[in-house]
Amino acid sequence: SLKAKGATGPGIMIGTPAYMSPEQVDGEETDHRADIYALGVILYEMLTGELPFTGDTPFSVGMKHKEEKPRDPRELNPGIPEGLSRIVGKCLEKDRSGRYQSAVELRADLSQVEQETPSHAHMPAEMPVRPGAKKKLRPAAIAALILVAFAISFAYFVLFPWLRTDEAVVGEAGGTDWTVSIAVLPFADLSPQGDQAHICDGMVEEIRGRLVKIDQLKPISRTSVVRYRNTDKSPQQIAQELNVTHILEGSIQREGDSIRVNANLIDAKTGFQLWNRNYTRKIESLFAIQDEISTAIAKALELELTQNMLAEYRSRQPADMELYEKYMQGMYFILSKYTITYQEEDFQEAMAMFDQAREIDPDFALIYTGTAWAYWHRYQITDDPADLQKVLINNEKAYRLNPDYADSNIGKAFSHFVRNEHDKAYPYFRIAVDKSPNELVTNQTVAYWYYQLGLYSQAIPLLTKVIEMSPFYIWPKFNIAWCYRGIGNLEKSGAYLREALALNPRNPFALCYYAEHLICEGEYDEAQEHFGRVKESAPDFRLTPRYEAQLYAAKGDRQKALALYKSLEVYALLAMTDEALAIMATQMQNGDLFRYLDLLHNPDFKKLRVDTRFQKIMRQAKTRYEEMARKYGDLFR
Repeated sequence: SLKAKGATGPGIMIGTPAYMSPEQVDGEETDHRADIYALGVILYEMLTGELPFTGDTPFSVGMKHKEEKPRDPRELNPGIPEGLSRIVGKCLEKDRSGRYQSAVELRADLSQVEQETPSHAHMPAEMPVRPGAKKKLRPAAIAALILVAFAISFAYFVLFPWLRTDEAVVGEAGGTDWTVSIAVLPFADLSPQGDQAHICDGMVEEIRGRLVKIDQLKPISRTSVVRYRNTDKSPQQIAQELNVTHILEGSIQREGDSIRVNANLIDAKTGFQLWNRNYTRKIESLFAIQDEISTAIAKALELELTQNMLAEYRSRQPADMELYEKYMQGMYFILSKYTITYQEEDFQEAMAMFDQAREIDPDFALIYTGTAWAYWHRYQITDDPADLQKVLINNEKAYRLNPDYADSNIGKAFSHFVRNEHDKAYPYFRIAVDKSPNELVTNQTVAYWYYQLGLYSQAIPLLTKVIEMSPFYIWPKFNIAWCYRGIGNLEKSGAYLREALALNPRNPFALCYYAEHLICEGEYDEAQEHFGRVKESAPDFRLTPRYEAQLYAAKGDRQKALALYKSLEVYALLAMTDEALAIMATQMQNGDLFRYLDLLHNPDFKKLRVDTRFQKIMRQAKTRYEEMARKYGDLFR
């Protein structure tokens, strides 16, 4: 589940009284915020030498946690920075909604206090033994206290997660309630002309779309199974690569207006066939066949696929089979070809099919959803505003035609999101999540929105889920890598970028993004090698100058860096503070707001963080970050 669960059930009080949250005292169900409260007690004790609450009995201590306000830590230790005292107080809020909502937020504030506190090269010879003494600590001692507080926070939430009551490190792990999983492989085309690939691959999407309604079942995405068309690999090999428990394979043979469908469900662990179905019907019965296969799969896996779950898919089915085929042919060129090869001819073929479908029925909403999806993938390559405009136009058209579909609401939300109309986007995201919480596109789009808002702890679990459903789709790996870098975890960021590069070692995005990661790690020679590979595979790739300039800037070669590309990151790496801040000021005047966690953790900005002007921007970004988390961070909770 994406929502962390507490080990303490309702009505049961479990824990050490000195460190118990108010909700634990009341025997309420707890979550990760009880751990944040306990960490606040630890920090309080470390900084003051005293527990916030003491008493003669466990009951009396518990009641104080519930009812009394602790003394300000600065009353016991005047040397504690005001910011650090405020952090402890926020951890110890009685109402859990007033505490930090994630470990990421807490560590971010600790980092900021650390950066804003003066320090010296040497630790003090002696720390105060009695923190209550009215003695002002030297700057190095204050910095040491903050460093220790940060270390305890890191250890508590990352190194020793078994000490905590929630099941996942908030913002750094995802999870699901999936108990079984399935890969629906592209059906083999046994038709005399061999021209039914769109129906064969479309069968994957149609069955997968129905199965995704079952919460306990993970269906692998079409983009990740299409590579197994006409494969020589055994079902067990495929299942191992996709990390699934079951495989559905089959064939389609079409002659005229008749179609024969064969489907086999295989237990991946044993290799045994669980069931086999054969259908010989008129082509108009294709939708009914998809319903029957999906229902039979659910029954075989002892899961439930109700008629209500199938209702939305049935409402989308056109009466005209020629219209459906043109739509399926368009989606075939997009999902089975373009999103894998990014060849322009595949994109144009898809557009031609969608145009023909529009001629049959200009009011078929899915045509516009498919077209928007196609242009969004193209925009990733071209960065052309005209492509983005086509995304928005088609999303708006799809929503007007059918506002009840989950994907129509996702499109509508996305259109508001790219215009920075987040308050307008949120209700449509809410509808899409309520209608289809396990749908790949829903999770991916909301995760991308969270990423763009800088809400990385909310995006990471969703992206983890997307990657589990679509292990061979490269873009979510980029997104999750950037999120991990945003929260300061370069190790995990690099791991996902290496996974992306392994999927396509010649992909210029993967090469450039990993080269940028190597720059952050100080591996300049290896980064230069990756730029060389980009120039071999894509000599005119638009991102190469931007990231190669960062390499030269990191190495201190101002002349080469500025000759290639002038950017905020380049100026920051070169310690050209005035130039960097001028760019930031211009961007803010244009309505851009910087992501707080990036300003806090991105190694490129290290030399800027001592500047008071940059710190002011960070404070503004932090205010926005907290506001965004409060307003939008609960979509999947």
